Amino acid sequence: MKAVWELTKKLAANPKVRTAAIASAPKAKEQAARLGRREQAIKNAGEVGGRFSEATIANERYWIVWKGEKPINSFPQFPGDLQKALKDHDPARSKATDDLGRARLKKRLKRTK
Repeated sequence: MKAVWELTKKLAANPKVRTAAIASAPKAKEQAARLGRREQAIKNAGEVGGRFSEATIANERYWIVWKGEKPINSFPQFPGDLQKALKDHDPARSKATDDLGRARLKKRLKRTK
């Protein structure tokens, strides 16, 4: 553990490493927010017995919650008419929350082979 701490101190003292860490901070925050929105959509889809998908509307990423063929919610909240904005989006591309567990299981089984 001490070796890890010593390496961390050396890296922190390096100006190039420090500059790279500062530059990557906004990207990390945005990625964390995006993952948080995905988790919110998955949770909401599970609560209503719906499905979820990702969509790009006006160059912004949204996680959409579907109930049947109708979009019922988005994360982040879409400011306009969600149904109108998604008229060309195929709800068949959405995923059920049950699919997530199956995908994780497949990955785990693939790694053990």
